[in-house]
Amino acid sequence: MRRPLALAVLFLALASAAPGHAQSYAQVCPITTQTTTVCLSGPGVLRAVVVNTVAATATLTIYDALTASGTPIAVITTTTIGTLTYNVRVLTGITVVSAVANPSVSLTFN
Repeated sequence: MRRPLALAVLFLALASAAPGHAQSYAQVCPITTQTTTVCLSGPGVLRAVVVNTVAATATLTIYDALTASGTPIAVITTTTIGTLTYNVRVLTGITVVSAVANPSVSLTFN
């Protein structure tokens, strides 16, 4: 009889779904225009910045703030397609300033 194995599998499935073990998926904040965008209000983690399309001399500035002020977390020139991994904790929020109108950029965060 294989009930002990079935019970062990059931226990592991329930344990992995218990609080503290739940899967956490990132949220996405798309930036496609020349603007200032508050992507996250409150504490969290900036996971990555994905440059989907490039724009000549485009700059993206990311702040741990609810406004475009203070010391930037990152200043990115969006002239190359790719993913920049950060995994940086923010205390106040994530605000992004896009200085040029046409780059397509996605920020991922929790």
